[in-house]
Amino acid sequence: MKNLLILIVLMFGFYELAQAKDFSLGVVFGTPTGISAKYDLKKDRSIELGLSSPYTSLDYMLMDKRNFNIKNFSWSYGGGIIVGRQVGVRGVSAAEYDINTTPFHVFGNISFNLLEKTELAAALGVRYKF
Repeated sequence: MKNLLILIVLMFGFYELAQAKDFSLGVVFGTPTGISAKYDLKKDRSIELGLSSPYTSLDYMLMDKRNFNIKNFSWSYGGGIIVGRQVGVRGVSAAEYDINTTPFHVFGNISFNLLEKTELAAALGVRYKF
């Protein structure tokens, strides 16, 4: 079952990656601490990659249309695969704020990771949009 979920996520990911419009790269601090990359596929979808020493994650994210009347603010949620010593799955919820008049955006996320053990993780980061 786990292999089927991984295959489905990868298939959607590669299909959507071919349609990528925007790319951003930055750092993330927390669990994990490392490098964060994001491809904005459409206005409401993205693929996010996290590279760190304990594990690597690849997530397919959907943007929630509610912005709670805060300009440049967005919510997203999704899931993906996580690779450490073993392969697992994870669910993610994230908030992102585009800093006005700059190419930077800050973000935070909470994830539920099912890898070697079940883990609830949180992280904050900043990315530069190319």
